[in-house]
Amino acid sequence: MFNKLIIILFTSVFILMELCVNSFPLENKVIYAGIFPDNNPFSIPSSSKKRYRKSRNKRRLTTNNLRKSSKYIKIVENLKKIISAKKKENPYSEILTYWQIGETVAKVTSDREKSKEFNKKLFKLLSFDCKISLDSIYNSVKFYRVFPILSDVSPNLTWKHYINLITIDNEKIRNSFHKLSVDKKLSVSELKKLIKQK
Repeated sequence: MFNKLIIILFTSVFILMELCVNSFPLENKVIYAGIFPDNNPFSIPSSSKKRYRKSRNKRRLTTNNLRKSSKYIKIVENLKKIISAKKKENPYSEILTYWQIGETVAKVTSDREKSKEFNKKLFKLLSFDCKISLDSIYNSVKFYRVFPILSDVSPNLTWKHYINLITIDNEKIRNSFHKLSVDKKLSVSELKKLIKQK
């Protein structure tokens, strides 16, 4: 008789606990689920967890709502101004244009999500909205990160020189090739050969 009373008592306690948990907001249930094992009354059914993740993901920034943000619109406007100001007859103007594009985009990627997947989608949007090739955006960002100080960029080289220089990951080797290109007035093809031979 005593044993039956204990079983009834424990059963009542567990039922009461289940009722209490079901009345909690879903976020609180997730906290309990992380504390208690899966085979206890506080565990959340997998379907509930999926619904919670789905609703949480909707609140995240995506490329679908990125175009609507004022920050993105401002970036596109700035990039279009930079691109329109480029003077084709001036080689240094081309370098300056790509450096400014790189500066603008690099700052955005550092402020927002750093994942490669997000950046890839972001660059595609910018490429389409600003009518600039995807390769140009990637090269511009890398160019800015490799040469963050504009005064280090030589007006005696062309943009094609720098596209080749930024392929060198080693900073010392890159700087030596940069200096050599300026001092010896190397052509793009000569620079390419030297880089292949390194």
